[in-house]
Amino acid sequence: MLNRLKTFRSPIVSLLLIAATAVLIAAASVKTEAPPDGSQSTSYRVSPSDVTSSLGDPAATPGLANEFLLDKIGMRTPSGYVGTRRLKLIRQTYEPGGSHDPHQHADAEQAYYVVSGTGKARIDTTWYEMTAGTVFYIPPNTEHQVINNGEVPLVNILIDIVLDSE
Repeated sequence: MLNRLKTFRSPIVSLLLIAATAVLIAAASVKTEAPPDGSQSTSYRVSPSDVTSSLGDPAATPGLANEFLLDKIGMRTPSGYVGTRRLKLIRQTYEPGGSHDPHQHADAEQAYYVVSGTGKARIDTTWYEMTAGTVFYIPPNTEHQVINNGEVPLVNILIDIVLDSE
């Protein structure tokens, strides 16, 4: 399992991830009202006023705030109905001492891009340092955990791809 884990610290990879994130967030088009049956196929732009936030479960994720930049079908923002079929893009902010409990996702693969701050990530049984510009890949069914052990907020972009059910 660990041999599938990839961590990157290349400026080129960081720039590519930032560019890909910018393209996703700034996808040109107009929001449309889509039915909740998952049939949305129109591109759209998510503006800052559309971003929804969640503090999550304080017992499981103390000090973590999630900002949902893109979410699966079913996301309703103040300016309309939007969503994606499989992609989630979440800006996470862990306050100093903030964390999330160990967990895994059977139906998703994830990547974390660290924007700022420091912390540590446990992926499977190995701990890694989280610093700005680092990318972590987490395969499906792999237990993981994040802890901000730094003095300032730890900010990362979580890219979550929901897998097809088989």
